[in-house]
Amino acid sequence: MMKSPTIFSFTPSLMNPADLESIFVQREAIAADLVDRIRESVLTPTKHHSLIIGARGMGKTHLVSLVYHRVQAMADLKERILIAWLREEEWGITSFLKLLLRILRAIDPLDPAIQQRIEALYELSPAEAEQSAMSLLTEIIGDRTLLLITENLDDLFKGLGDRGQQQLRAFLQNSGCCTILATAPRLFNGVQSRNKPLYGFFRPVRLQELTAAEAVQLLIRIASLREQTELVDFLKTPMGKARVQAVEHLAGGNPRIYVIFAEFLSRESLEELVQPFMALLDALTPYYQSRMQYLSSQQREIVEFLCDRKYPATVKDIAQRCFITSQTTSSQLKELKEKGYVNVESIGRESFYALKEPLMRICLGMKKERDGTLKFMVDFLRAWYSKDELDMLHQRISDGFVHKHLELALQESNINEKDPRVAICLDLIKSCYDLGLLDDELQYIQKLTTIRGTGEDWVKQASCQLRLEQLKEALISCDNALAIEIGNCNAWYLRGCCLGMLNRYKEEATSYIQAIFYQPDFYNAYYNLGIALVSLGHYEEAISSYDMAIRFKPDFPQAWNNRGTAFARLDHYEDALTCIEKAIKIDPNYVDALGSQAEILLGMNRWNEGSEAIKNVLNLFQKTNKSYSGDAYLILNGLLSQDSSQWQSRITDLINWFDPFPTAVTNGLVSACKKLISPLISDTTATLWHDTWHELTHQLPEYQLPLRLLTTALHYKQKPDDPRVWMELSIEERKILQQALGIDSVAPRD
Repeated sequence: MMKSPTIFSFTPSLMNPADLESIFVQREAIAADLVDRIRESVLTPTKHHSLIIGARGMGKTHLVSLVYHRVQAMADLKERILIAWLREEEWGITSFLKLLLRILRAIDPLDPAIQQRIEALYELSPAEAEQSAMSLLTEIIGDRTLLLITENLDDLFKGLGDRGQQQLRAFLQNSGCCTILATAPRLFNGVQSRNKPLYGFFRPVRLQELTAAEAVQLLIRIASLREQTELVDFLKTPMGKARVQAVEHLAGGNPRIYVIFAEFLSRESLEELVQPFMALLDALTPYYQSRMQYLSSQQREIVEFLCDRKYPATVKDIAQRCFITSQTTSSQLKELKEKGYVNVESIGRESFYALKEPLMRICLGMKKERDGTLKFMVDFLRAWYSKDELDMLHQRISDGFVHKHLELALQESNINEKDPRVAICLDLIKSCYDLGLLDDELQYIQKLTTIRGTGEDWVKQASCQLRLEQLKEALISCDNALAIEIGNCNAWYLRGCCLGMLNRYKEEATSYIQAIFYQPDFYNAYYNLGIALVSLGHYEEAISSYDMAIRFKPDFPQAWNNRGTAFARLDHYEDALTCIEKAIKIDPNYVDALGSQAEILLGMNRWNEGSEAIKNVLNLFQKTNKSYSGDAYLILNGLLSQDSSQWQSRITDLINWFDPFPTAVTNGLVSACKKLISPLISDTTATLWHDTWHELTHQLPEYQLPLRLLTTALHYKQKPDDPRVWMELSIEERKILQQALGIDSVAPRD
């Protein structure tokens, strides 16, 4: 039976300590540091006072509860510490006396002797009661340390006033027996103003919002705690990741909202999602309404304006619509940002303000709905489902309440460009692209994915990351695009490009096949698929893929060239030359094709003709300061089958010709090892090939690795069943040779 422990979103202090630990993320270092500071306060004369800063819902009470239980569980502190944990809202504390009374009651509310002595205090005058309460507290503490835990310290200080704060300071300094762990939604004058009594007493500890990865970790831990194995698996799927992104949008990094939404993530059916979600919003509305009570009238007006507005607004827009000056608006927005109500985002020279939690706008907007159209439901659907999913659901659900809101959500998805930030981002992205400022371009694309986050936006990001060779990041961007739109052929294509650069050729080929599935005339995908298949040694399939690229783009010189080199790798040199000649006819200045033509001529033993051609091509590459694009494999593959009496002179020619580009020959030499171990080449011929290369290149530094690989390939040919031959190479070198030979492992051959 599924375990269902209660997770209290608003009062985590009621939770089981083990459950608190099991869903704790991000803040382990903070928790450990707080415990260490409390421990030092108990065991030494040094007393620390810590203030945890975080907006409402950021997990302050969860952290405090966890620290409380850890300290309470320390056996060596049991006889040396007293803990007084005040209630989260202590509205009745309006003087130092009342603070003392609350502390006394919190120390041991079940001890009748203490409670009787507390009751006796009410028979005294306030001044007498205060002195007696202080004496009683000091007596109860004795030689122990009091850990005072108080939440919402800002409200407590407001109730105490300056006089009460002065008395608290005097008590802390004179008694030397108290350490405080407190929380507040933000820093306030009572602790940061130099003219306040307790200035400098507290070390602030700021809580950060959860990142997307930390949110996933939290949700997985909640699911694991509830033994929801299917949900744990679901969170790792593209749809699960998309759901987490939706919650991230709605929650604004607020851990409390992630906890609340954990129940909804795996609900696949829209019908089973809508009603529970509406009930949740109804339950959350009082929470957000209560948060409005903490704001001034001008701040409420600004928040209300941002609730009604779909997109972030500039200071000028807010000031104009609220009929207040820009200076006042800026001041109020600064306070709202410090309190955790709004976010500010700079794009170019503009700053845009928006509610930190879009869910707040949705909940507060519920009270305004009068026309039967629930705008909050439209907002939720747009956040929760991709455009493709909305379209599919709209077609499946043909009428009724849900259909109406799906239709509105689809309409709004199509006009998302109304957000003024989108146009600014697009202009800046284009400018950076034109100027070649890749890092800046990526920065603005990342803003665009945060603002709008369509599949195409993620594709833009993947493309820029690919150009920056941020391959793993580009793969994640491709996956994000596909989570939104599985049929995005450009995302599949770029994914293939990333995998190819990571030498993951099988996955690369699969990605191109998917791109072609969704766009059958995608000639670049066919072309790149051919390249991947060549890397896998599947030359005939590669030729078929190049055929399809040419079918959809007949004047595609690169496809003709690669088709030719694939034929050459099958020793079909005449077919290869025909393809290369077509590539050159399309583009007479295509140096890669000219190089392929020269290599094939040399591989065909047309040495005089080929030697002039290759020297001309290499000169062209030198003049343009470009690296040679070939690898001399076609030359060496052919040379291996030619008269061995000519090897020494011809290998010497190759070494001299390619002196500016030695890697072309070294790479070709390694690639040719596959033919070397084939039955077509005798052991005697293979040994002579090996010895010739060693004689001519053993003193050249750049040839040392290829020579080691060549030696191991020869030994493998001679003793295929002896695994000791591989011990001559390092693990990385084995992988290189293994790939060149086209074998899956270094185990003996069949």
